[in-house]
Amino acid sequence: MKRNVSGRGKLILHTRYKLVASLNRTFQGEITEIVRQSRRFFVAKKPYNPRQNFIEQAQAEIFFTCNFCSQGYSMMQAKFERNYYLPDEELKLFIKINNQRCKDDISFTTIKLIRNVKANGQGGRVFTENSMVVQRIYEGFPGRSSTKGFERSMSLFFDDVNAKFLHQRKKKQKEWRQEDLKFAEAFQPSTIGHIYSCLYTVVVNRGFKGCFNYPTGLSSLITINPSEQQVNGFEYVVPPVGWDPMVVDCRSGVSHQYPIQKASDL
Repeated sequence: MKRNVSGRGKLILHTRYKLVASLNRTFQGEITEIVRQSRRFFVAKKPYNPRQNFIEQAQAEIFFTCNFCSQGYSMMQAKFERNYYLPDEELKLFIKINNQRCKDDISFTTIKLIRNVKANGQGGRVFTENSMVVQRIYEGFPGRSSTKGFERSMSLFFDDVNAKFLHQRKKKQKEWRQEDLKFAEAFQPSTIGHIYSCLYTVVVNRGFKGCFNYPTGLSSLITINPSEQQVNGFEYVVPPVGWDPMVVDCRSGVSHQYPIQKASDL
């Protein structure tokens, strides 16, 4: 995490994983580092409670601002295709509105992607941030009426937010390296850890003109993982000629032959 001190301390967040390896030589009790290499990588998380074709709903009583008079109840349902996505996919859902018990018209409907970041620091310090990553607004719906079913579709394109991460670094700072640029183009993935977590929630809601209370919307936690296109062909390590490298599984300690690819295959 990096804090930009200008602009009243705006916070810029990036999720980064890096593996560092070094080759050292020991001579007469002194350790000398010969070479050091590092590689950045993605971590794909298993979807939290993976679901498909599920429905979420929300109901709220609507009050006018001028006289706090109740206008009735408005209910909304949303049918999600699933709750796990890749950053180059389209999130699509269908909504059902029951506004028959409400006098007021729905001015607009909206779908948002909310990012929740939590970081545990030293001394028990905890940093949290909730931010809206992207939003789309759709048409409203008249009062005293309802849809026939899940006939209205809403969608979000995660690619819409990719450009934001490309322009977060100021001109005075160092230019992006090719490795940094590759990771900046990618949507910040979901991750859950003891020190740092980055979660995404899709929120669907509606708005009423002159409404005293913003109605409660419906939401669903989703998992966003790196796509194969972002990972394949980028971080593959090509060993020098004559090397016979082995790969060690850090969990089991078992080693096996490294799958060497030809340059023509990359």
